[in-house]
Amino acid sequence: LRKYYDSAEINIYTNLYLSEHFHIENIIAKKNFIVEEIQKWLTGKVKLPPNKAMRDYIMNSRRLKPVNSILLSDDHYKGIRDRCNEHTHYNFYEHVLLNDNKISLPNRLQHLEVFRNDVRNLFILHLAFIFFLNEVYMMSSNYLDALECNMQPEAESQYWVAPFVQKAFDDIITPYRPEITTLIKNTSAMQLT
Repeated sequence: LRKYYDSAEINIYTNLYLSEHFHIENIIAKKNFIVEEIQKWLTGKVKLPPNKAMRDYIMNSRRLKPVNSILLSDDHYKGIRDRCNEHTHYNFYEHVLLNDNKISLPNRLQHLEVFRNDVRNLFILHLAFIFFLNEVYMMSSNYLDALECNMQPEAESQYWVAPFVQKAFDDIITPYRPEITTLIKNTSAMQLT
């Protein structure tokens, strides 16, 4: 869970950083499709900023203010990070025992339920930020498939949402965070139902 949290944070940070610092028009004009800062990280020449710096960058972003005001308005995600840290560093002996499935612990199911809720909440956080930043990531392949086959794409098909994305909204995001679905629907040209 801690690795997923870190990976989601890195993904949100890099997407936000790229959207705020590198506009495709400038990249095309320069004929340089490599973003040096990201390329240096990918090739191991520089480190990403520390987690706290990335988190602060995300939290202080004016562009992400609508999502931040919903998801980060309380300490819920700080609680998840704190639980992750407690388990990662085995700060409690019980956490060591939880990883041994041969030991019967009376509260194991409670811990698993917390873990399940935390995974779901991180999934929602991750998709909320990414789809808010890059609505095109929701796009179905119909439009491009038609172009690749030298066919005329159906009208408005560039705004269709991939079935797995719609399912993620229907099954996970909307039931648990309907305000996120509403925000993304109201700010996106994509045709979420």
